[in-house]
Amino acid sequence: MVGNKQFELKPLVEEAVQLQNHITSSRLRENERGEIKMVVNTERQHDQVKIRGKVLIVDDEPAIRNILARILSNKGHQAHTVSTGKAALAMLHEKGYDLLVADLKMSGVSGMDLYQTLKKKWPDMADRTVFITGDTMTEETNDFLAASGRPYLAKPFTPMEFLEIIESALAGK
Repeated sequence: MVGNKQFELKPLVEEAVQLQNHITSSRLRENERGEIKMVVNTERQHDQVKIRGKVLIVDDEPAIRNILARILSNKGHQAHTVSTGKAALAMLHEKGYDLLVADLKMSGVSGMDLYQTLKKKWPDMADRTVFITGDTMTEETNDFLAASGRPYLAKPFTPMEFLEIIESALAGK
């Protein structure tokens, strides 16, 4: 709640993501009256983007999934998203990924459960997992993150922090 007004964040974020999906570049231009205007290019130029990494994102929050996928695709990564740990397991079985980004707290198959399954079935993929979480306060979460040794980001985080951890993980650091 801001002041006396309550704002619903989810529709605003989804609208921003939809708008961003159509903008490929923008620049500032001064018109004949000296006013600064933003010129937006909405043409897609997929052919010019070299794929840098194939990343699977699993998060039960649609806005988070979409924003993270957009951040990665804007930097040349191929990003796929799913909403459940079970769907992530199916995608990992069907397709190969360079990296998995998993939310820890999800209903059904949690990020922790997903990681334990990966350790048994695809240990190399478990070693290429990055966690995101809004829960860094509980002992269970802290113990899990420490035991896994995998990198993680606590929500909220900035796009730059997200890109840094992804680039580092893809580089094998």
